[in-house]
Amino acid sequence: MELRNNNWYDENGNSWNANLYFEELAEKLSKTLVDCTNCTNCKYCNNCHDCSICYNCHDCNYCNYCENSTDCNICKYCYNCNECNNCNECKNCKNCVGCTDCTDCNECNDCKNSNNCNECFDCRRCNNCNNCENCYYCIDRFDCFDCFDLFNRVI
Repeated sequence: MELRNNNWYDENGNSWNANLYFEELAEKLSKTLVDCTNCTNCKYCNNCHDCSICYNCHDCNYCNYCENSTDCNICKYCYNCNECNNCNECKNCKNCVGCTDCTDCNECNDCKNSNNCNECFDCRRCNNCNNCENCYYCIDRFDCFDCFDLFNRVI
């Protein structure tokens, strides 16, 4: 461990803020990272690069406040992501794909301004989602409840 600019660095460029982590703890957390480089304040990650505050990431790219991510890509304020892709302000995503302003997604797909989605499932380019629940092929919906498809909609 090397102390530079108030951060503890390991041999892979991963770092831990010295104000939050003692050298011993930084060393322990460093040993929990597998194939990770240039990550910040991470623990128990796998194959991460340039991530920050991770927790069980897997195949990351630009993660930020990760927690239990899996196949990340361009996540941002993650929490419980799963098979991520283009998430942004994630929270409790699951089978993500093109999320944007996520919140409580579940079986995501092509969401955009998501909110309280549930079984997004096979949404075709969802757009301004809001209080969805049993989504399927939504577009520009706000107070959804028992969503089905674009033509046979139950609200």
